[in-house]
Amino acid sequence: MRYAQDGRPDLSSARALAQAVIAALAENADNEICVDVRDLRGVSSSFYNLFFQVVVDGLGAEAVRFRVHFETAAPVQESIIARSRSAVLGDEAA
Repeated sequence: MRYAQDGRPDLSSARALAQAVIAALAENADNEICVDVRDLRGVSSSFYNLFFQVVVDGLGAEAVRFRVHFETAAPVQESIIARSRSAVLGDEAA
């Protein structure tokens, strides 16, 4: 399933993706999920900030820390995701 509009993810896509992740994780308390963002380019930190906040609101911080993973194609993607995760979770290290 794709979460992008006109080929680029927007904030409504971030919310939809987060809801899909929450649903998948809620099916089984032991589930982990890997979100493949290798084909996404130009995604802002706002997208990931909203994604993480919706997941935290739905399942708690521990779900974001230990059950949600990303498959990326570039170090810049990893960096943006790590910064957003840290910002939402209030972690000191990005």
